[in-house]
Amino acid sequence: MASPPPTRRLRPSPRPRGIHLDASEPLSIRPHPYNVRPLGSLLLAAPGEPHLRASAGALGSLSSLHDELLLRLLSHLDAASLVACGRASRAMRAFCAAEELWKALVIDGTPPAAPLRFAGSWRLTYARRVRADVEEASAIRAPPLYSDALFAPWFCGTAALPRAWSARENVPRLDGTTLSVADFVRRFESPGVPVVLTNLATQWRAYTSWSEQSLRARFGATLFHVGGLPMALSDFFDYAHSTTDEMPLYLFDKHFAAAAPPLADEYAVPPHFAPRRDLFELLPRHARPDHRWLIVGGARSGSSWHVDPNATSAWNACVVGAKKWVLCPPHAPPPGVTPSADGGSVTCPVSLYEWFRVFHSSLGEGAREVTLRAGEILFVPRGWWHTAINLETTVAITQNYAPRCTAKQVLGFLRAGLSAEESERGLVSGVPDEARADLFHEFERIVRQTLEQPEEEEMPPLGQGATPSDAAPRRHHGWWRELVPTSAPSAPAADLLRGGVRMCGDAFHSAPPSEASDAHAAGEVAPPPTSFRFGF
Repeated sequence: MASPPPTRRLRPSPRPRGIHLDASEPLSIRPHPYNVRPLGSLLLAAPGEPHLRASAGALGSLSSLHDELLLRLLSHLDAASLVACGRASRAMRAFCAAEELWKALVIDGTPPAAPLRFAGSWRLTYARRVRADVEEASAIRAPPLYSDALFAPWFCGTAALPRAWSARENVPRLDGTTLSVADFVRRFESPGVPVVLTNLATQWRAYTSWSEQSLRARFGATLFHVGGLPMALSDFFDYAHSTTDEMPLYLFDKHFAAAAPPLADEYAVPPHFAPRRDLFELLPRHARPDHRWLIVGGARSGSSWHVDPNATSAWNACVVGAKKWVLCPPHAPPPGVTPSADGGSVTCPVSLYEWFRVFHSSLGEGAREVTLRAGEILFVPRGWWHTAINLETTVAITQNYAPRCTAKQVLGFLRAGLSAEESERGLVSGVPDEARADLFHEFERIVRQTLEQPEEEEMPPLGQGATPSDAAPRRHHGWWRELVPTSAPSAPAADLLRGGVRMCGDAFHSAPPSEASDAHAAGEVAPPPTSFRFGF
């Protein structure tokens, strides 16, 4: 496993804006250990009230720097230099104790094979690698320090999740045991409409055996991938319950079946997404993109805004807990999320909490929202933007697949990946670089061979705009040519790839290159995004 790339650094904020929350719902916010408060609170301070900004020599010549720029400067220091700077003044101590600085030092400095173990704070985690008996130093009593750059991560990592965020529900729920596969394809898969299927996951053994207590007892010492590093499951649960990270780490493991084989036997792929309906399932093993993951996370962790890779569709089953989902149609990116020209990166808020508090109320009419609860399965159509934030400790399973009705889009995406510029080829993900050409050619072969044969169910329309006659099975020679153009696509490759992986946030910003494919596939990591911060 290669060394992890540099952790995302803090980026300058735009002009601060006020907090956007329902004033009728009071928020519970824990006091900051260094008495940091939002900058706007300075307006309410009594005249002459002492605060660190006014203290002589608080920041010295560094006081001319914007707080975000100061944090960015500090992010280039090693641990010894951070400690030394923190001794300069009480104000500098607060800046040098910022958890994101120490989180980066821990993750970037952890050998790839060394298990990650969280000690309650990232600074203490780093210190205990040097000396095991180190204890967390008590915070020094000091006048308030007014800084949005320091307060916003604390606020987003500790404030309660407002109930209003989960109030809207406009994704249909249907009993999966009575919805036929043909009806699912006709009503949801082919036209690209999200739906929640009930009474399927509740029949799995996982539904009764994947509680935190059970998983700790059975697999507590088992190592899973968390942020690109191995972490024992019990240690991860401890981290999830104690962290104040603005964007908590996520257990997101494509190798879970190898690490804990019983887990793979305790759930069953629903018939609506059965392997025989997945064209990627027909690929040779070396060319099959990564497609299934175990997901575990604490409250406020989740997947940042993204579109699933390789033009695939997906299903996500919440086995334990609850998570809030927001989905936006392909033609309407969510507010506050701006894709780059090539679709390879986006500009977005730093964290999910930040996005919800500022932009959730600005969603357009086409947006779909649902709180997915234990035992429910969400279908995510190809091309839809989506994000999910855990409302509590959650265990889920997810898989991506390529149904027949999206074969044209998948093939076009893979073809574009062959002719794209080098910087854009990474958007075809889930397979090693050397296998990407095989992926396209093998998938083209499958389209030729498979789509001339009708499915066992009535053939659904081939996407939007299909006519009634399209629903009938067709066997005439060359039908695959409707989906496999004989000439290269006329649109630039970047235009086709623009419908692929688009992500923001960095729940997996520390993932090494060898883990990039699985993180890309579920929207957990991306090329370093341009993030921004709103004030209070």
